[in-house]
Amino acid sequence: GFIIEEMDLGGPQVQARLGTHEGRTAVLIHDQGALQVFDLETGEKVRSFEVPNAWEASSLTTDPSGRYAAAVTASAGQFSGVQSQRLMVWDLATGAAVMDRDTAGVSEIVFSPDGRRLSTAGKGRVEVFDLP
Repeated sequence: GFIIEEMDLGGPQVQARLGTHEGRTAVLIHDQGALQVFDLETGEKVRSFEVPNAWEASSLTTDPSGRYAAAVTASAGQFSGVQSQRLMVWDLATGAAVMDRDTAGVSEIVFSPDGRRLSTAGKGRVEVFDLP
């Protein structure tokens, strides 16, 4: 394929995932403690909000309607041993966290097709959460 869009964010390490925002294709970017949402049609940043404690975010995803973004956040891996993890869900219209809970060993997160539930999986465990 061909590169159709390129963004230079100037950060040392950037994570990105395709998703939706208000029904349009968007890219979620985690860079230096912030989660940013860019509209791919216009290239404009539509939302930016901080990940608490500047933790690393993984498994970035959005629900099918583009209402929510979710990620597993974890303390930076500076020390060996158990790493603290949190499951976070944000309302993309406001940037407010609608879920913020302790978790452990989560490696995958996925929204239900209607966006009303979020499932997590990892370390032999699956959990399903209702969303507001």
